[in-house]
Amino acid sequence: MRKQWGSKTGEGFLRRCLVIAVSTAALLSSGTLASADPGSGAEVLIGGTDLPGVFCSVASQFTGVGFQLNTLDWVSVVTPPGTSVLTCHFQYPTGLAPAETFTLVNFGLCGTFGGGTTDVRYTATVGGTGTLICKITGRA
Repeated sequence: MRKQWGSKTGEGFLRRCLVIAVSTAALLSSGTLASADPGSGAEVLIGGTDLPGVFCSVASQFTGVGFQLNTLDWVSVVTPPGTSVLTCHFQYPTGLAPAETFTLVNFGLCGTFGGGTTDVRYTATVGGTGTLICKITGRA
C-alpha cells in the first residue's frame, strides 16, 4: 500500500522543519565541482567524493520509523540558470524499514547548495530504501 501526504498534513509544523542538513561550509568548496556535461555548464557535487563528511539528512518525523536518517550517498546538480536538484539515497538499518511504502510531497523545507525550497519529495520503501529529491527552479 502506498500513502501520499501533501502539504496540508501538519502544515504549520512541517513547513518550519528543516528536512535536510547539508553543511553550508560546502559552498566554499566550489573548486571541487565536476561538470555534468562539458557543453552544458552544469556543476555536479557527489557526496562522499567531492565533499567528504558532508551528509544529507531526513528528520525523524519524516522517516516513518521515528529516527533520523543520514547518508553520504547524494548528488547535487546546479545548472547555469540556477536550477538545482539534490538527490539523496538512504538505507534503513536492517529490520527497521517502514511497515508500508510511502511518499511525502512538498512536506517541509529542504536546504540545498542553491538555497531553500519546499519542492521536496521523499519516498521510503518496505525494502528499506529512501530517496529524497529537492528541486529549486532557476532564477532569471
